[in-house]
Amino acid sequence: KHSSQLYLVVLGLFLVRCALRESITTARGFRVMSGNRRIFRLDTAIALHVSDGDLSLDFDTRVPSAAFLVDGSVNVKGRARFDTLRIYSEGDVTLGGEVTVAHLEVYSGASLEVISSFRFSGLLYARDVVTIRDRVQADFPSVAVSLGSGDGRIAFLNRASFAGVLAAPGGTVELDEPDSLAGAAFPGLNCKCSLCPLFIFFIFA
Repeated sequence: KHSSQLYLVVLGLFLVRCALRESITTARGFRVMSGNRRIFRLDTAIALHVSDGDLSLDFDTRVPSAAFLVDGSVNVKGRARFDTLRIYSEGDVTLGGEVTVAHLEVYSGASLEVISSFRFSGLLYARDVVTIRDRVQADFPSVAVSLGSGDGRIAFLNRASFAGVLAAPGGTVELDEPDSLAGAAFPGLNCKCSLCPLFIFFIFA
């Protein structure tokens, strides 16, 4: 029973990941650039594949739509305001600063960390550990998923607040302050984890 539940979770999240990648690569104006990229100013929509490099975003302007497919790691900081931000990264992802995102979709092929005063509503999905700490605010509806098999973990620390679902189907969910979670946490192979992909599809349909 547990293996079939985990299969449903993995399948559902695989479809979510494919849909995220497709939404980035088919976005208007999508282009490819090689090597490390540091963006210090941006005020128009962008869709970019950073090939064989890392991406750093650090600016304080408002951006209607930004979509990034990154072969390396991603670091977001500054005071930017995004209507929509999509990130598909094969490496680690760090989201920080005083950035605000109305609609966020992030996949990390490694670890994902959300820190400082980052505020968002949307999806965090990582193959390894998801860490949410400091004064991060996740508005409803939001989902954070760590899919690591056996060592998957979501660490929810300090004064962060989260309105939605925290799920680690193959691992653990650590809560410093349970009252700061306005939603549900599903560690391990709890049968309710099978609802997570459905919840995600409901949000992003």
